[in-house]
Amino acid sequence: KVDVHTIKKEAYPIWVDFSGKTEAKNNVFITAKVAGELKEIYFQAGQSVQEGQNLFRIDDRSYSAILSQKKSSLQKNKASLNLAIANVNRYKPLVQKGLAPREKLDELVASQKQLEAIVNEDLATIKEAQVDVDDTIIKASISGKLGKSLIDIGNNVSTSDKLVNIVQSEELYVNFNPSSKDVFLLNQ
Repeated sequence: KVDVHTIKKEAYPIWVDFSGKTEAKNNVFITAKVAGELKEIYFQAGQSVQEGQNLFRIDDRSYSAILSQKKSSLQKNKASLNLAIANVNRYKPLVQKGLAPREKLDELVASQKQLEAIVNEDLATIKEAQVDVDDTIIKASISGKLGKSLIDIGNNVSTSDKLVNIVQSEELYVNFNPSSKDVFLLNQ
């Protein structure tokens, strides 16, 4: 008895072993947005953290004082604006009846517009000062695992200091370097 085998073309998988290095998909160093003395750390090394969770607190006294100063300036300028509006409203009927010169009304209106601009500028600087106060609480920008704090309580923190590392390791990149011989084999 003779066995007959038909030759046919088939694809066979090629297996090549490589040494590789895994790397987290996201690896973020947290830095401060404002400078100051580090007052509190709200985590332990190796802890899981959610995006937006508080990590550090920087002394906010100077930033709060600046915010209070800006708010006081706004109140002062609003009072001046209210006076300017009242002066314009008092002077308009006099000009309409011809009892006062138009130039004086124009000066009062210009003064009112200047004070409106100053009040708007004060509102913008208050927003900026509030952002600085809010930035004294440093939050996690991504969810993941925390490393060890790279700075201790009591140290002065600048905006260039790295404070902690957060790693997302649910998805990983695998990096490997095949030889040219292996690349040639895989491309066939």
